[in-house]
Amino acid sequence: SPTAPQGLRRPAQVKLSPQAVARAYANLTSAAIKLRDYAGAWRRINDAAAYFSSQECDSWSNYVLAWQARLEFEQGNWDAAGAVANHID
Repeated sequence: SPTAPQGLRRPAQVKLSPQAVARAYANLTSAAIKLRDYAGAWRRINDAAAYFSSQECDSWSNYVLAWQARLEFEQGNWDAAGAVANHID
């Protein structure tokens, strides 16, 4: 049987910067909300919040908070949307 190329045998170990990981969380969050995958969006927001609290990613935290406010708004939680928006720096 043919042998797989060396690079395909095992996933590469890639070290990402905290900013790259934060950007990925932000993109996953916004995509879930745009696709109306609200349950998925909440999971991403919670995962992002846990990650952001362990890193210095304030600007990305604000970006995800803005998406969280939109998520609350789209689900009819207007007071919650306003409260989240008020926490954005």
